[in-house]
Amino acid sequence: LQNKAKSIAIESLGGHKSNAYKKISRKVFSGIWRDFNNHFMIPRYSELPRKQFEEGMKFLGMWQPNTSLRIDIQELNKQQNIDEVM
Repeated sequence: LQNKAKSIAIESLGGHKSNAYKKISRKVFSGIWRDFNNHFMIPRYSELPRKQFEEGMKFLGMWQPNTSLRIDIQELNKQQNIDEVM
């Protein structure tokens, strides 16, 4: 679960070299686990029952940051592109 979440979060941020990753990766990682725990009604991801592992993987595979966070990511990564052009 942890590896899947990490890969989804990094992909959402635009890669580990992106401005968004450098500036708000903690926010994204926190968001993915908050959503996961809320969805499965558990205090932490490690408490997901084994029988729900596949469902947990499916959830992580479909997860996306909320709209506000997606806007932040887009703006930060847009700044990176402008900086690269200059």
